[in-house]
Amino acid sequence: MKTFILLFLLLLTPALSATHKNVDDNAQSSSTNETSITTVESRPWWVGDLLTVISIFVGAALIIFQLNRQHKNDIETQKENNRDQLRLEIYQEFSECLDNANNKTSDAGMFAFLLTSNIYNYAHQINLGINTPPLKYRANEFSDLHYSSNTSILRLIKLIEKYEIVSPELEIFKIALNVASHDITEAFMPLFQFLLRILPMNITDAHGNNQITNVITPTQDQMDELQRLVNNYKDGHDDLGGYLYDLNLELQILFLSRLFENKVKIREPIDPNIKVVSTDPVEIVKLKRYFEEETPWGINKNEVEEQVRNEFENP
Repeated sequence: MKTFILLFLLLLTPALSATHKNVDDNAQSSSTNETSITTVESRPWWVGDLLTVISIFVGAALIIFQLNRQHKNDIETQKENNRDQLRLEIYQEFSECLDNANNKTSDAGMFAFLLTSNIYNYAHQINLGINTPPLKYRANEFSDLHYSSNTSILRLIKLIEKYEIVSPELEIFKIALNVASHDITEAFMPLFQFLLRILPMNITDAHGNNQITNVITPTQDQMDELQRLVNNYKDGHDDLGGYLYDLNLELQILFLSRLFENKVKIREPIDPNIKVVSTDPVEIVKLKRYFEEETPWGINKNEVEEQVRNEFENP
């Protein structure tokens, strides 16, 4: 408002001065030629001033309106630029955490995947009478890889919770990751305990020397059991890998789509039983129902919640 008044006065002052000057000049001219005035009717003296004031007022209003609109547009542009910058920073944070999770889970899954074939080859060479050094694989190494993978997934879940206010739809990925982690953990312990029985172990004797113990040749039954346990563990990692892939695509859509015109294509597995996680509202409803009612994680979660409710209702 102050800007408007100041601009109005600045525009009005010279115009009024010019107007009064014209009035004085006209007055002098009139007095000089008073005798020659005709009977022609003249308009009121103030009409010209009024038109001048109105013109100034309209012009000033248009200028102020244009300045205000430009100011608002500049503010909105700045806000949107700040949002884009924040989106990019959030995506970079997710990308680093996601890359770490992919690497850690890949290491654990690959260890289990290669384990069966290497143990089979070892047993086959021993049965042929070939002098073969003990297997280099250790159960503790597998345990370290598994828990490192599990920790990376927990970090990713916490990051989703951190930015839940930014993208609430990402909650479906938190559920999916919990489901996959539960399945992997349930498959890990039987496999780990079995590996303790068939893989060599390193121990240090009383003199500080490193010794290799438990060097055995697995039987065919043990090989079959190992294959079954590894398959269970690998199935969980396959699901987890798919969910991580889906998350990467959704993060690009959510945080980068305004910056780039390219489109990404969601995963389309051949097997219809494989779940693809998406932030599409209709798919979220279906996925939540499946995860919370049909998976071991969901069933266990419902049982625990029911037990807690019963304890509070019947202390």
